[in-house]
Amino acid sequence: MARKTQTHPKITLSASRDIPFDKLRLSQSNVRHVKAGVSIEELAEDIARRTLLASLTVRPVLDENGAETGMFEIPAGGRRYRALELLVQQKRLARTAPVPCIVRTDGLAEEDSLAENVQRAPLHPLDQFRAFQAMRDKGRSEEETAAAFFVAPGVVRQRLKLAAVSPVLLEAYAEEAMTLDQLMAFTADLPPGRPSFITRVLGVDMHRFRVGQARRARSLQIAQASGALVRGACRQARNAA
Repeated sequence: MARKTQTHPKITLSASRDIPFDKLRLSQSNVRHVKAGVSIEELAEDIARRTLLASLTVRPVLDENGAETGMFEIPAGGRRYRALELLVQQKRLARTAPVPCIVRTDGLAEEDSLAENVQRAPLHPLDQFRAFQAMRDKGRSEEETAAAFFVAPGVVRQRLKLAAVSPVLLEAYAEEAMTLDQLMAFTADLPPGRPSFITRVLGVDMHRFRVGQARRARSLQIAQASGALVRGACRQARNAA
C-alpha cells in the first residue's frame, strides 16, 4: 500500500514595490526605541555610497472606512528611513525618489518590527576576518575597510592577525571548541618576521584534538592544553628572535 505524502500549502510572499519617499512615514509600532549600533549619519553615508541594500517593510495607512489612503507606515526599517530622510534634508536625495519596499497586510505591525530585529544575526568574527582579508588583498587599507564595515581600524587589525593562526585552530573555533579570546592568544607576542613559528609548534599537537572530541569535552581540554602551548611557544619565539 502506497504511503500518502503530506502536502503543505504553498507560501505566498509579500509583494514588493517602489514607493515615493514622501508617501512613507514612521510607524509607532516599531519596537526599536533605544539607540544602538551604526549612527544615522554613518548609515546615510553608506546608503549614499552603496545605495539602499535592504528594502523597508511597510503597511498601507487606512482611513476610518478601511480604504487605503496612499500613505504607508514603516514598522521595520526605521533607521534606514531616517538615513534616507537625512539625505533628503541634505538635498542629496529627491523627496519623490522611489524607495524599494515590502508591502505587508497580514499579521501585526509589531510582529514585523520584532521579527526583523530579533532574526538579525551578527557577523561571525571568522567571517569578519575573511571579509577583511579579501578587502586587503584587493588593495583596501585598514582605514578604508573599517569605514566600509562601520568598525574601528583596531578591530580590522585585530581580526587580520588571525592570518598567522593555524587552520586547525580556526576550524576548532568555528566549531565552538574554542573562544575568541583563546584563539586570539595564539596571535600574541609574535616577533616580527616569525608569524609561522607558533603555527608550526602548535600544528602537530593541535591535530591530536579532533574537533568532534573537543566539542564533546566542552572545550575544557583544548583550553587548558592550548594555554600551555601558547605560553611555551611564545617563550621559545622570544628566545629565538
